[in-house]
Amino acid sequence: MVVPKSVWLAAGAVMLAGLAYVVPLYQAADAASPGLVAVASGSELVAAGQAQTEVQAQAHAQAQAQTQPMAPPDSFSQESAALLEERIGYWYERGRPDRIEGVLQQLLRVHPNSPRIIEVQALLAMQQRDVVRAQDLFNELQTLAPNHASTQRLRELVGLPNEQRNAVADARMLTLAGRHTEAFSRWQQVFPQGPETLELALEYWESAARAGEPAGLANLERLHEEHPLSIRTELTLLRVRLLGISHSASDYQRLIALSSERTYGQEATGILVRATSMLAPSAENYALIQIARQAFPEHAELAETSTRMRRTLDAQRMADMGYASLSAGNNEEALGHFQRAAATDPTTAQWQEMVEITWFWRDVNVFDSQLEAGRVLQAANTLAGLQAHPEAREQPALIALREAQLAAAQGNTEQAYQGFYRVLALQADNSQAPQSSQAAWALLGHYRDEENEPGLREFFGNLSPELQSELGGEYNRLLASYEQARVNALQAQAAALQEQASALQEQGEHEAAHEALLAAYELTPNNPWLVYALALSYEARDELSAAEAAFAQLLAQESSEADAEDTQFAYALFLARQDRDEEARESLAAIEPSAFSEGMQALALRLDERSIQTGAGPSAPAASSELSETVLYVGYDRSSKSGTPGITELTAETLMVDLRVPFTERDGYWFLRVDPMRINAGAADLDDTFWRERFGTGLLCETDCPSGMQPEAQEQGVAIGVGAELGDWWFDIGRSPVGFNRSEWVGGIGVRRELGDFGVRLSADRRIQTTTMISFSGVQDPFSDRSWGVVTRNGVGVGFSWDQGGSLGWWSSLGYDYYSGHNVASNNRWYGYTGGYWRAYESEPFALTVGLTYLSWGFDKDLSQPSFGHGNYYSPELYQSLSVPVTVFGRYQRFSYLLRGAIGYSDTNLTEQVFYPNDAGLQEQAVGAIGNTGINPVWAPGVGGGRSHSFTGNVEYQLSEALYVGLQVNLIRSDTFSPNQGLMYFRYHFGGNNQPVARPPDPPTRYVDR
Repeated sequence: MVVPKSVWLAAGAVMLAGLAYVVPLYQAADAASPGLVAVASGSELVAAGQAQTEVQAQAHAQAQAQTQPMAPPDSFSQESAALLEERIGYWYERGRPDRIEGVLQQLLRVHPNSPRIIEVQALLAMQQRDVVRAQDLFNELQTLAPNHASTQRLRELVGLPNEQRNAVADARMLTLAGRHTEAFSRWQQVFPQGPETLELALEYWESAARAGEPAGLANLERLHEEHPLSIRTELTLLRVRLLGISHSASDYQRLIALSSERTYGQEATGILVRATSMLAPSAENYALIQIARQAFPEHAELAETSTRMRRTLDAQRMADMGYASLSAGNNEEALGHFQRAAATDPTTAQWQEMVEITWFWRDVNVFDSQLEAGRVLQAANTLAGLQAHPEAREQPALIALREAQLAAAQGNTEQAYQGFYRVLALQADNSQAPQSSQAAWALLGHYRDEENEPGLREFFGNLSPELQSELGGEYNRLLASYEQARVNALQAQAAALQEQASALQEQGEHEAAHEALLAAYELTPNNPWLVYALALSYEARDELSAAEAAFAQLLAQESSEADAEDTQFAYALFLARQDRDEEARESLAAIEPSAFSEGMQALALRLDERSIQTGAGPSAPAASSELSETVLYVGYDRSSKSGTPGITELTAETLMVDLRVPFTERDGYWFLRVDPMRINAGAADLDDTFWRERFGTGLLCETDCPSGMQPEAQEQGVAIGVGAELGDWWFDIGRSPVGFNRSEWVGGIGVRRELGDFGVRLSADRRIQTTTMISFSGVQDPFSDRSWGVVTRNGVGVGFSWDQGGSLGWWSSLGYDYYSGHNVASNNRWYGYTGGYWRAYESEPFALTVGLTYLSWGFDKDLSQPSFGHGNYYSPELYQSLSVPVTVFGRYQRFSYLLRGAIGYSDTNLTEQVFYPNDAGLQEQAVGAIGNTGINPVWAPGVGGGRSHSFTGNVEYQLSEALYVGLQVNLIRSDTFSPNQGLMYFRYHFGGNNQPVARPPDPPTRYVDR
């Protein structure tokens, strides 16, 4: 076959670039498929004289393989291909393709008769317009390896028109340069819809895939489906996947299978080896390499790739431990990890860099520790090493800070002072850096120690807004201390003058005493008792208008709560001296009743006595228990009680909404309660034979009995209630949570009265029992179609109390309750409670109360258990307990608190009770089954009790004039009962009257617990 000269000249640059593109991708191929030549090459179609299908072409190829001599093995290695690729790219970038010939001659000495090298020689001859040499080399290739891919590529190019050959040449040159998007654009100019021949189509769509076009991979997959017997097509698809798009074990396994194929085995192996060499280090990719290694255990490059990635992964793992140690602040441990990583993978410079950096930061910590321990000389040596470390150039502010700290430790205050300012200058653009913060705090301490207020003010004014925000609290505290020192000095001078005035008055020198009081007043005009003393002096001089003016100025000043109370008290005393009792009462009325001192109480009593003597009624201020403005509580309550999951355990979550609105025409308020809640008893394990036979009707279940873990027992609903507090009496009505298995009407009514020195409280109510799922919501029997629960308590009670405002008090409650429920046996209870308390200490910020409490109650039946017909609420025949509660509470400015702890001892008697107290038929059936079950269906009697202790904590804080926030926690611990409860709530006052925080705190309760 003679190729025209014009074809060779046009094809030279095209095929040279094309081979440079193809060589690294087909690194170890032996020969091209003859079948592919028949399908893909236009010139081959002319030579064959007919069109053949893929299957026919392969049959033809097999016949050729039997009659034609085998092509010599191509020993062209991956290293040789990489060298050829690198040198082609190198000399093309420099415009010297003529220098490639020397590379080819060297490679021919190692790989004689290599079709690839001969192909490149032919392409080079084309570019140099040496048509005769190109023709000779092409003829040599056809004789040597007529079916090799190199021969196919040269033969295929002949069939293209000149314009298309030039465009393909451009595309392949751009591909060689790594400009895949531009390369595919040139391909599209030649073949807008894609080439028809398979070989060009494979190259075309591979270029599309490398340009990031989704259609590239999709069309390669289509070609593979259309030509399932074409190994060339499959190899192209696998190469695209593995050399840039995706990696999968199945693709690796397929390449391994193809590596044993006679014609394409070396090419498949080459793709596999190159793909593994390009894998990023990861456990998944290491597993892919092992797939290849198992197939080629002796392959040196695969072994090297595996070893290299193993080292990289091991080093990365060690480095990860180093980073974790750094995050934990353990620099010494981190240094060891990074040193091992650097030793394991010395090719990764990052690990050695981390060794150096970690070494630096470790020594920074060493310096800090030495300085903190007072080892100044050792710290100086460590700092010298840090200053010489390369990382010091990257951390000038850190080094400057340590230099300043060392100078301060050495007593060189001026050098330290300048050093800290240097740190701030170095970090002027990064004032949030830790070095800036430490330097700023050090300078603040310097000015504080020198008591240099002007210098402090100037220093703080020059700080960045971020540092001012950080240091602002301490700065303001220092300014306040300076101001307080000045105030204290003035108060000391004023106190001395006031003492001098008292002495002068005793000596009868009233004028001099008055002058001394005026001088003291000039120093501290806001001292209520100095103003009172001056007012008395004005009174003696018959200058009441001047006394009034001094008090008017004092009353107009903003002052602390304590000073305001003293001001009102001092003014009330002055008014009382003038027999202006009504005004004095008004002044006392401005003081919160809870803040009344003994002197205030005495003055109020004296004013009342004078009012009675004059025929007027007493009007001493008293605290009001009535609600004066609309209040909204919103709280979240969570309570839990341990027990057997799905049976006696219970967790409840409640969102409490409590609106209280005062009446306009009478005392009291009405309220609305809406409490969404959710309860969860956990999941019952019906493989637990003890509880399975004692829960519901489980003892009687014989066939198709449920077993294993059951779904969690849970309910959710909304409790609703309305009611009113009307002075001495109250009422409410509502529903237990609507949405539960069962919901019941609840409510109550009561009245308070005074009986001599005693308080009396009468009440009647109907409430839900909330201790277990059975008593609270009712449950479905898992062993039958029965359900039982909820349980309501319906009772009447009377309470007594005695408290005369002194240090002792007493209370007591008596009552009777009737219990009933759906499919639950009825029950009766009596109870009697009493207790006393001693107010050991009483003040506004702190009060201490110690009490003694006795509780006793008893039930007709013990229905405490979870079998069908029991209410599963604690109902002993007799319960008695004695406890000692200790309570501390108080209020300070916007904050109030209550802490209560108690220790006690209890004694309990439990009575015998049948399994099914509300269904004689079931009980009779259970007795009859004793022979089979071995269980006597009677809950045994017993005794219980023991020591117990509890804790309650409440805090409340006023956030604004109208908004308050509070927290509550309740913990009870006894031998058999350990409930926990926590609450967070907000209280909003719509009147915005800035009422003081409640003392003690006033948390809401769930409506179901009212």
